[in-house]
Amino acid sequence: MRWTNDRFKSTLHRVANPLHGNGARRLSIAYFVAPNYDSLVECLPTCRGPGNPAKYPPVTVAGYRNERFARTAA
Repeated sequence: MRWTNDRFKSTLHRVANPLHGNGARRLSIAYFVAPNYDSLVECLPTCRGPGNPAKYPPVTVAGYRNERFARTAA
């Protein structure tokens, strides 16, 4: 959302694990990808302009993660 100035919003992820008719269970494997901690995340130039300023300040990946973890640990 930070890169696109809210043009593309993050999807809320939920998982349901109902039993299928044949009794088989569903298997899910999480796969996470993240840039290097020192990477700068800021609004892309094509997603901002005179009438559409950046909604979020630039932040490093480490700074963003630390802020998010601090909020959930409080």
